[in-house]
Amino acid sequence: MRFHPPPLRQNPDSGSASGVHHWSMASRPTAGNDRNTPRALLTGVMAACIALALLATPASATLSYPSPQTLSDAGQDSERSQVAIDGSDRATIIWSRLARIQSVRLAADGTPEAVQTLSGGGAFAPRVVVDGSDRATIIWGRGDGSNYRIQSVRLAADGTPEAVQTLSEAGQDSRGPEVAIDGSGRATIVWWRFDGANDRIQSVRLAADGTPGPVQTLSEAGQDAISPRVAIDGSGRATIAWQRSDGTNSRVQSVRLASDGTPGPVQTLSGAGQDAGDPQVAIDGSDRARVVWVRSDGANYRIQSVRLAADGTPGPVLTLSAAGQHAVTSQVAIDGSDRATIVWWRGPRIQSVRLAADGTPGPVQTLSEAGQYAAFPEVAIDGSDRATITWYRSDGTNSRIQAVRLAADGTPGPVQTLSDAGQSALFPEVAIDGSDRPTITSYRSDGTNNRIQSVRAEITNPETTITSGPFGPTKNASPSFAFTDEAAGTTFECSLDSEPFSPCSSPKSYSKLPEGRHSFEVRASDSDGTDPTPAERGFTVDTKLEGSATAKSTQKQQGKKIKVKVRVKAGEKLTAKATGKIKVGRKSYKLKPQIKSLGSGQSKGLKLKPKKSKDAKRIIKDLKQGKAAKAKLTLKLTDRAGNGKSKQLPVKLRR
Repeated sequence: MRFHPPPLRQNPDSGSASGVHHWSMASRPTAGNDRNTPRALLTGVMAACIALALLATPASATLSYPSPQTLSDAGQDSERSQVAIDGSDRATIIWSRLARIQSVRLAADGTPEAVQTLSGGGAFAPRVVVDGSDRATIIWGRGDGSNYRIQSVRLAADGTPEAVQTLSEAGQDSRGPEVAIDGSGRATIVWWRFDGANDRIQSVRLAADGTPGPVQTLSEAGQDAISPRVAIDGSGRATIAWQRSDGTNSRVQSVRLASDGTPGPVQTLSGAGQDAGDPQVAIDGSDRARVVWVRSDGANYRIQSVRLAADGTPGPVLTLSAAGQHAVTSQVAIDGSDRATIVWWRGPRIQSVRLAADGTPGPVQTLSEAGQYAAFPEVAIDGSDRATITWYRSDGTNSRIQAVRLAADGTPGPVQTLSDAGQSALFPEVAIDGSDRPTITSYRSDGTNNRIQSVRAEITNPETTITSGPFGPTKNASPSFAFTDEAAGTTFECSLDSEPFSPCSSPKSYSKLPEGRHSFEVRASDSDGTDPTPAERGFTVDTKLEGSATAKSTQKQQGKKIKVKVRVKAGEKLTAKATGKIKVGRKSYKLKPQIKSLGSGQSKGLKLKPKKSKDAKRIIKDLKQGKAAKAKLTLKLTDRAGNGKSKQLPVKLRR
């Protein structure tokens, strides 16, 4: 049985381009690493495509990513990083250097601890998971001098490594380890092992204290089975998928292990008649497994998927990628709403599709830009149902790491380039912490050697600003508010008087609001989140002035001074301004304006005097001579909302 990748590839050992190579699972691999898996052969396809593209092409809040930090030492190549994040937002990153497995833990603030070497020489294909007690389980393959065997180590919550355990039996090669961990801290580890005639899938479960149970052989004898993947549901049941020959073609199979580890029946998921392989598996919150693989349609490789119900029953197989070009290297992750995001490479760009909770696929989206080859996507989903997808893409000279985040509604944000120019960076991996920050690892040449780098996103939430609209008292019962956010692609939600937020746009207007206090809130959202501190304005609709002014119609003047008195009563905070003049015959004398502020419920008197002291003397003289004097006063009341009231008050003066 043969699994035929697309017809153009690169020899993974020599790095040179070669012609068609049909990898036969009956041809025993000989290298002491994980390069001869079907997925690694697809790596060769991608590398060759990129190499040809480089020959043909001349050189040429929101999420933000700082400059990557280099984790592995100089002097030797480090490759194939993996990352997992614990409940304290600490990332454990592993890789292979000098055929030894190394690890480092990044603190919650991103500071790296000391690098630890975990294995002896001859180790390859490391994988890592972290349990609910913040303990990392790390697995790999390693030669014992005669055969390749699967090993594991657990790092305590403080990072201290326990003893290394060898899990697979001696006597034959074991390769391709994968691991998942359940809610009880039990790790299920799978691999394939040669039985003397064929490769077969095996598994072991480590108890919560790290003790390994018995090794189980899951696939049937008689044909080769390779490339296992594993995921565990909320009931502690592991779903394992792999590819196995039916004697003519490679087909995808699966088995579910009960919570006590007992295997159920093996099911064949992909159709007969064409090769299928490179399975991936993820499980949703309803304990349904989504299995994704690559299958030939006779002309091209295409992405297919099936969902297994909680009881293990498979649904219909979906073909997700379009015909006409190869689509390979699929990955899958499932959000908290049971929606699966599936990504793949389709000549030569990265694509994705989201399956609704009922399994219905949405439209396929092309995520990477045209013009250069992009390859090997990975995907992880945060607690807000947003998928971060990363890959590497040529910039015309070198391969660089890129990433994009899909909003909860599936809308892609901007593509960001994470690695520096000047040297190639390859094979990114991604995990997301409890603060919704992706950590992306890869390896990048320093000009001499490949070194492991990582970068953790910094989240800048949108910052909403109200730019106009009433604040405090207003006489406008139909106010309008304008607002903004600096980020592009921002949407807004508004709330009046603590009602639920609803979509809105600037300006937001309201009509005929009732008298009294109100509050307006607005928050911006983008693909990276929602402003946690909405902009707010409190205001009071006040369309009526509450206050009055009175003056005695006849006021007696005594002594040598002229005073015209007015009394103002306030039903709210207001300002009173009194002006006027006194007429005696044909003569007119201006009074000095008086202004006073009053609180609600206060009553104050205003006394108006002639502007000039000589005018007061003249008015007194005229009054003594019996002449008639009349004051004409104007009282203007204004409240804080801008409501105004004016009143004319005539007053007769006498001695």
